[in-house]
Amino acid sequence: MLCGAVLGGAPKKDLETLEEAGENIGYSFDIQDDIIDTFAEEDQYGREPCRDIRLGKKPLHVIQALGRGSTQK
Repeated sequence: MLCGAVLGGAPKKDLETLEEAGENIGYSFDIQDDIIDTFAEEDQYGREPCRDIRLGKKPLHVIQALGRGSTQK
């Protein structure tokens, strides 16, 4: 998006808006991909579930869930 806007001569304000939109689209994609990786079956997703977690990656939804967990004993 941003490359097209630059090549098209978009004003600086539009470039800033498009840069922010592109960043948010990227975050949305990552979150969606992490959730699918965690909960989709292999025949739906094309690879075994929870692969990222087994590789030591910490998906955002897991970090958030752990951060909201109970601290009661």
